[in-house]
Amino acid sequence: MRRVLVTEDFLNSFQKTFSVPSFLCFISHFSWCSGICSIVVTGFNSNMPVFVLYQATFSALVSYSVLMTCLWFAGGVTLEMDDLKRAYSRKTQERSLLVLNEKEFGFGRSLYERQSPVLSGCRVLHFTRNSTLVVTGTLLTYTLLLLDIQS
Repeated sequence: MRRVLVTEDFLNSFQKTFSVPSFLCFISHFSWCSGICSIVVTGFNSNMPVFVLYQATFSALVSYSVLMTCLWFAGGVTLEMDDLKRAYSRKTQERSLLVLNEKEFGFGRSLYERQSPVLSGCRVLHFTRNSTLVVTGTLLTYTLLLLDIQS
């Protein structure tokens, strides 16, 4: 139980420290990706030099990979906490079979019923592993909307 409490305290302090910077980082990379993607797609229709298109494509890929890496690792916190809860629940069940103490068994269940922490950016964006697909779809949608507006 001490390990769970220490982990939750660390996650709370981490969330307070990096909430605003992570939100700003997410917004900047998202805007950069959507803007560069629209430039690359419209650049193929114009007389833009090929070197500029390659450079913009590389820049968009780097920004996209940074964005997905941040979302992937921040989303892993929830999965790791769920694994910790399952392991703790298993240990308390094993101990309750050996000791037959009802208080400890109920205590383990209350830990398992708690929600897993999710890191967020200013409590607007919640970083989960599902967010990677949502962000990818949103980037494609906004890029296509920008193309439709420009044509």
